[in-house]
Order: sequence, then structure tokens, then C-alpha cells
Amino acid sequence: MALENSSIHRHSSNTAISESSTDEYEQVPFDEYVATVRKLCEALWPSAAENLEVERLKGGGYNRIIGITVHRTTSQVPEKYILRIPRFLGGRPDRELAIHRYVQQQTSIPTAEIICSDLTAENPLEKPYVVQGRIPGTSLLYSYNILNHEQKKDVARQWGRVILQEQAVKNQNAGLIEADEDQDGTRTYKVRLWDVRPKLINDFDDVDPSSNRNVLKMFLTQFKRWEKCDLQLCPTNSFSENFFSRLSNIAIEMDAAGLFYDNEHHLCHLDLEPRNVLVDIQADGSAVITGVLDWDSAAFAPIFASCRPPSWLWAWDDEDEDELKANETPDDPEQQELKQIFEETVGPANLAYAYQPEYRLARKLFGLAMDGMRSQKGFDDADSVIEEWAAMQAEKTLRKKAPTSPVTISQEADEDSEKAALDPNQATMDGDEDLLVNQETILISDDLSSGTKVTLHKSNEINVTGKVSVGENRGTMVMSGHEMIVVHRDPESGKKQQISPSRHTRFRSWP
Repeated sequence: MALENSSIHRHSSNTAISESSTDEYEQVPFDEYVATVRKLCEALWPSAAENLEVERLKGGGYNRIIGITVHRTTSQVPEKYILRIPRFLGGRPDRELAIHRYVQQQTSIPTAEIICSDLTAENPLEKPYVVQGRIPGTSLLYSYNILNHEQKKDVARQWGRVILQEQAVKNQNAGLIEADEDQDGTRTYKVRLWDVRPKLINDFDDVDPSSNRNVLKMFLTQFKRWEKCDLQLCPTNSFSENFFSRLSNIAIEMDAAGLFYDNEHHLCHLDLEPRNVLVDIQADGSAVITGVLDWDSAAFAPIFASCRPPSWLWAWDDEDEDELKANETPDDPEQQELKQIFEETVGPANLAYAYQPEYRLARKLFGLAMDGMRSQKGFDDADSVIEEWAAMQAEKTLRKKAPTSPVTISQEADEDSEKAALDPNQATMDGDEDLLVNQETILISDDLSSGTKVTLHKSNEINVTGKVSVGENRGTMVMSGHEMIVVHRDPESGKKQQISPSRHTRFRSWP
């Protein structure tokens, strides 16, 4: 069931794309281009040449998108397709195809079927193109605010599941997904670092092949490549060089703080916004996400890159989607429920990455590592990361200088748990002294000696990361809101494991 378009009240990253992308990119107007598109359609569907419809569609950033309907005399149901044509000379439809096929192979996330493609200019368009099946549904950008509450709940759950499906696909390397195809049609996928633009130098010559296997190395390598590119363009550009040096230092400090403990890289759409998701209303009235579009920028990235909180789910009418406010509890009970449903779907580990201020900055830093500073927005983002990180470190230093209290064990257990019995000498907290502040209560399970279940109770205003050691097991503690995650390395397998919350033995900071 289609949804009627309604007025859009979204701003920031979800702003509707101009109806005249053709004008913006200075390309042939649609009315003139139709004849060229029809020639391609007649070549692809010669038996239906007299029964073709060509439709202008809104949007399309890197690609011009055109709707095609084919009416066949042998079928009462018309065939609907989307024609995608790169807008720019440096477009990479081969990479888009590789990502699209990889996502279909590795996940059950709904994506469009690839009908045909031509990666050459030997066709009526004189450009590469891709034809996809047209997915039923309406963009969430146009339809979300007219869904009823139950339908929005459906979307919140399914949005969380899409994120979890992405994160379940892992690779040891960070970067773009590409494919090599043998003569027999066998397709091999590979992952490599992002391009720097303009590509004036063969900057991969001195890149360590393993640099995209470690989060910190990936950051440092990308910043060095961007710096090298900028200096190639302008040898006296010390301004840009200074920026990248400071960003590299922040990456080093984030790594030292334990933020990059997970060196696995996860599939990430990187433009998962309402405009790129289709929803359709079923006969029973439920809402179903029928398609996730525009995988052009998808890549393998640190897990925090895919955890940007979708606060539009519970605060659609906010004109500015500010991550700083994403964890605020909405006043409206229905909005509270939408937030709760999404959070329960993705789980506490994702929420730590989503809401913790340090990871908000890490996402910005990651964007700069991918895209460099090619516009004023890039420089503004770099400025804000540098300023906010400095402020965070200054606040942490002040807290460390404040008097701290000893950590003692209370053998008092929760009502719904067994009485805990941990040896005080087998469980200690070390690292940042601001782990225990304002008499907050830390709850640690009774089986910490084997490296399992930990949680934390704290106020929403406090977000900290630190180290925890329990006997011989050491790990990184990540806390946000009322949740805490501990990641440690299993002594037998050597693999990093994530510890889920439970409530048993109680550790307190006494006044």
C-alpha cells in the first residue's frame, strides 16, 4: 500500500533533496534527456518498445535516477525499474554493484534486485548505468510523520534489526568493498582504504598493507594520506598539516583511553537515513521496511561508526538532530516508547557506542579520516572535534584532582539474585579515578573471576570509559546512561569478549 506524501518538517541530515538535482549538477534537463533514455529502453526491451514509460524521480546525489515502467502484452502487471546513471566522470558503478551484491549475499536486509548493467560507455547513454528492480514503498523521509504509533513502533524495531544485521558482517580490514571477477564469473571481494581526492599521487605506494586492520593505524594512515595530498596541492599549506597532526593526536589519545578496543570492522551503510529507506503498509495495517537504498558509501568500519543514534525515531519534529540530545528522555509517552523499543532491539553495547560523548566525537573523527577536509564543513567538524576533545580532557583532569574515596565491597545482594561471595583481593578497579563519582553504585556479578557479566548504575549525566581488572583478567569498561559493558580478552582463546549486564555483588564509593 502506498503512502501519500505529506509536508516534511525535517532539517539537518534528513532534509529533502532538491527537486531539481539536474540543475544543481548542471546536467541535461530531464525533458531533453528522455529521448536518450528511451533509446536505451528500446534496446533493453525491444518487444515492449511501444509500451514504455520514463519517469523523473526526485533525489539522487552521486547518481541520476529515472523510473522506467515496461508494459508487456503477455502480462497485466507492469514491470517497474530504476535506472541509475553516475552524475560524475569519476563515478564507480562497479563498486556500487560490488557492495550491493555483497550485502545481498551476506545479509537479509531488503535491497533492490540488479536487473542489468553496463560499465562501459558503449550504449545509447554513452555512460555506464545500472538497472534495478523498483521496490514497493515510500521513502521514510516523506511518510514517517504520517504513520500511526503502532506503525512507528514497527519501524523502530526493524531499524534496529537492520543495524544488528550490518554489524554481524565483519572483516579484519577497514575500507571500501570492491570485487574482482574471473573469466568464469567467479567473484572475489576485497576491502581497501578510502580514496583521497583529488588523487594527484599514487599514495598507496608507502601504505602499510596492514594499516586498515587496526583502528588506530587506520586513522593515522588516512590522516597522513590526506596531509600528503594537501601538501601535493599546496606545498606551503601548513594550516592543513597542523589540523591533521592534531586529529592524529586525538586518535592516539582515544586509543589510549580504550575507545578502540575492538579491532574488528563491521559492515556499515554510512548513510542510513530516512531518505534511503522505503516503508510499505501491509494489508493488516503493519509497517514493513521494504528496502534500504543507496549503499554507494557502505564500507567496513569500526563498530561505533554504525551506532549513530536515530533520534528522529522518537523526535521527528526536532529541527536539529543533535547527537548531544539523543539520549534525553522525551516528554511524550509515545516517543518514550519508540526510544525504548529501539534501545531494547539493539541492546546495551550499541547504546554505549551511541550515547557516550567520546564515541560521538570518534564518529566525527572517522568522517574526517574518510573524507578529509574538502569543504568548510570539514574544517568546522575538525574544529569542533579538537575543541570538544580538549574540553573533555580538561574536565577529566579536574575530576582526577578531586579527593577520591576507597572502593569497598558490600556483600548485600539484589533481591532477585544469589548472595554474592567475591574475595575483595580478586576484584579491584584501577585506571581513571573518575570511575566512581557522586556516590554512584557499581554492580558487578559474582562470576567476574571467569570474566562474565557486569553492569553499572549511574546518572544519565555521567559517561565514562576506564579500565577494570578482575584477578588476572583485564578489560575496558564502557558506560552510558544506566548501562555498562566490559570487554576483556579471554585467557584461553585470546579473543576479545563482550560482557553483558547482570546485578549481583555491589561495589560502592563511600563518602
